[in-house]
Parts: sequence; C-alpha cells; structure tokens
Amino acid sequence: MAVSLPFFPKILVVCQIILILNWILEGNIVLKLKQIRKRKSILVFLAIYAAHILWLLNTSDFKQAFTDLEMKLPLLILPIVIGTSKPIEYYRIRQIIKFFILAVFVSTVISALWIFNIIPSNISDERNTLFISSVRFSLFVVVCILCVLNWIIKGKKTIYQQLDYILLCIWLVFFLVLLKSLTGIIILFVTASLLIILFNKRIDNPFLKVGLAIFIFALPIFTISYIGNSIDSYFEKDTLDSKNLKTVTINGKPYTHDTKQWQTENGHYVWINICAPELKKEWNKRSKISFDSLDIKNQPLNNTLIRYLTSKGLSKDSVGIWKLKPSDINNVETGMTNYIFENKWSLFPRIYEVIWEVEQYQRNKDVNGHSTTMRLVYMDISWQFFKHNIWFGIAPGDIRDEYLKYYKTHETGIEPKRYHETHNQFLRFLTVFGILGFLIVMLGFILPPVFEKKWSVFYFVAAFIVIFLSFINEDTIETQIGVTFVAYFYSLFLWGTESNEELQTYGNSPQR
Repeated sequence: MAVSLPFFPKILVVCQIILILNWILEGNIVLKLKQIRKRKSILVFLAIYAAHILWLLNTSDFKQAFTDLEMKLPLLILPIVIGTSKPIEYYRIRQIIKFFILAVFVSTVISALWIFNIIPSNISDERNTLFISSVRFSLFVVVCILCVLNWIIKGKKTIYQQLDYILLCIWLVFFLVLLKSLTGIIILFVTASLLIILFNKRIDNPFLKVGLAIFIFALPIFTISYIGNSIDSYFEKDTLDSKNLKTVTINGKPYTHDTKQWQTENGHYVWINICAPELKKEWNKRSKISFDSLDIKNQPLNNTLIRYLTSKGLSKDSVGIWKLKPSDINNVETGMTNYIFENKWSLFPRIYEVIWEVEQYQRNKDVNGHSTTMRLVYMDISWQFFKHNIWFGIAPGDIRDEYLKYYKTHETGIEPKRYHETHNQFLRFLTVFGILGFLIVMLGFILPPVFEKKWSVFYFVAAFIVIFLSFINEDTIETQIGVTFVAYFYSLFLWGTESNEELQTYGNSPQR
C-alpha cells in the first residue's frame, strides 16, 4: 500500500482485500471483534464511517450514497485490520516509511524528467506531470520530508553520514517549488513550525534548538515580506497616456488600442499596440500552430500570444514576433501566457497567478480555469447549503445533485465541465452532516489519540497536522487516494505501532 499510494490508485483496493484476507486467515476472529469493543479509540474513529451510514436516513439518492460509502471503505477497513492485529515493530514501521519515501522519490524524479522535457511530453502544466492529483501528492511529499527531517535531527550519525537523508530532504523541498504547490509548501512550513514547538524539549543539541527557534521566528517575517514584495511587483503598472500612443507599425500598418481594458501582464497593458494582421502573418511563419487555432491548453492562441508579448514589454506586431526566441515560440504554443512562468525554480510565478486570478474575479467575475477563485465559489455554494440545513445537513448522497441544481439555477460564472464541489473538508462535513454530524466526525478524528495517548508521538502528530491542514484547502477524503492516505497513516501511526515509548524516541531504531 505504501508503494502504491503515489502511483497506482486501483491497486490500493487490491491491497485492502489482501489485508482483509490475511486478517481473516490469521484466525482469532472472535477475539479481534471483542478487541474492537474494548478498544474505545477504534469505536470512536469508526463513528466517522457510521455517520455516513446513519445519514442514509436523510438521503434521496441511495445510488450515490452507496458509491460514497464504497469509496470511503478505508475508514472502516484499515482501523479494524490494523487496530486488532499484532502491533508492528518499530523497525518495520521505519521500513514501511522508507518504501513509501522511495516510491514518492521515484515519482518526483519521473515528474521532473517530464517537466524539463528530458522525457518528451505535451504536458504544459507542472501540476499535470504526476500519476495522481498534485495536491494529494504534495501531502505525500510533506510527510516524507517530515519523517526524513526527524531521522536527521534525532539520528546519532554525523552530518556526513546522513548526507543521503539531507540531499533527499533538499530535493523534496525543491520539488514542491518545482511543482508550484503553494498548498504543499504552506502545510510543510506550518507543520514543521508546530512540530518544532511541540517537540523542541526532546532535542538534545542546544545549537540545533536555537537554530530551530530562529527558524520559527524568521519564517513568518520572510513569508510576509516575500508575499508583500510579490504583490507590490504585480501592481506596478506602466503610465498609460492614451493621447500619445503609436498609430502605425514600422511597416506602416495601423495599431489598435483599447485603453478601456484594464488587464496587464508584468505591469504592461495588454490591449494596446496591437496589429493583428502582422501578428498573424509573422506568427504563421514561425510556428506550425496557426494564429487562429488553439494552443496546447485549448486556449485561443492569438490571446496567449498577445499576453505573452505584453509580458516581455514587446509591441504586438511583426517586430515583437521576431524578437521572440525559439523557446518563447514553444512557450506560447504550450499555452504559457507570461514569460515568468518559464522560471521553474521560483514561487513568484505561482503567487503572480493567484493574484491575477483574484483580480480577474474582482473586476469581471471570471473564474473559469482559475483554481483559487473557483474554490471560493465552490465554498460559497456549500456555505449557502449549510445555512439552510444547519442541524442535519443535506446527506452525502444528495450533495452532488444539490450542486448541479444550484449551477443550473444560479449564475456562478463556472462552465459545466468545471461543476465541482466544496474543496474544503470541514465545510463539506458541515454541509452534508450539519452541526450534529460535524461534531461526531470531528470527535471521531480527535479523541482516538487521546485514548491511545499518542499526542506525544512524533509520527502520529506530524501525520495528523498534515491531514487537518489539508482539510482547509481540499475535500481530502472525497477521493480514493485522499481517503486512503488519511486512513492509512492515521491507522498505521495510531494503532499499528509497537509501543508509545519506543516511538517517542523517534530516532534510529535498535539493531535487529
């Protein structure tokens, strides 16, 4: 299962079937069932799945409800199988984590080869180079980084002896930047900061303690400064003097200017200094994709070209076209609207994109294809549902139909192929279960580690924080990969471990 998570969603079902068969063939079924009754933590966690069953009383679409129950079976299977089986020795837990890290590492390498076109592909977005959702995968990367950092900090080897771990950690952090995963980067730094605060007393090295304390203090200052500078840079715009704009190109062809349009790229106004006939003629000489066709992202290529030329401060005419390098031509063909997106090792392009999306939404309510602002719309719709069904919600089986009805009866600006749902797991729970069901589900997540006394165990706390932070930006358990990730690591670190005492050392395992 650990190896399949980053690669093979369908194999995860097979893995669970094998685990169930193994659990049955081990025997002692009666004893295991009694253990479920005696172990309060398992029963409390199973309340999450029980809530999905109980809310069938409130549903009208049983087909969709049962599909939802089938998808969320890991929340039932893994706690029972792992929680009633013989505890896994710590060195084997560490082996499982290493196999998971190896699988994630291999996936990052393959994705990087695609991103840098070492392996040829037509992929135009770094976030589409993975075997699974980029958001879910970024959570995997974060878990790997935290585990490796833990081994580095508590390991008794020298820095040179742990160079492989250090290099791996650096690579995984850089990959999050390469992936432009703001979700992954934010969750990584927030989780790391909280873990440093919670477990700082267990760090023996005084210099490391001081260094980590400085990190916690400096991180928010650096982050706020970086984002502030990015925003300032975005809103620096040219002075638009509509009376002194050029009238003709170097070839004597007239320019068109639309000074009422506010769109800019890197501070340059998009819809001025345009000579469409020259653009079309010269572009068709330099590219195999027609000026009047679509780019690889299925966007009108002429619009992509105009925005790209603007981003470089070039006029939209024959001169501008021939100032483009071959790499620029390729960028336009793949749907790149701004040359800054060519920088794969910077977060500024992703921040720029988010600000651009928000500005588009504020000015003309345009949200299509903009992940940030579409999420705001999805969450707003969900909040409207909750306000009308505060106590019991609208039931898991009915939420899809309710969303479709809303899209058909309200102007949201979202096209049919992007009719999605909440994208916030907490809000999703409130919407489908109401306040009563929400409390049941939240207690199902929070109370088990209290009963098992695992709030002092690094691995569990790290996984728990990552999971809960992901709930803010994603409806994590509404996909097979997401729900398996949550159930797998929650169960493995809560019920699968040999003892709290051994895990609390969270350093190198004893030799076997």
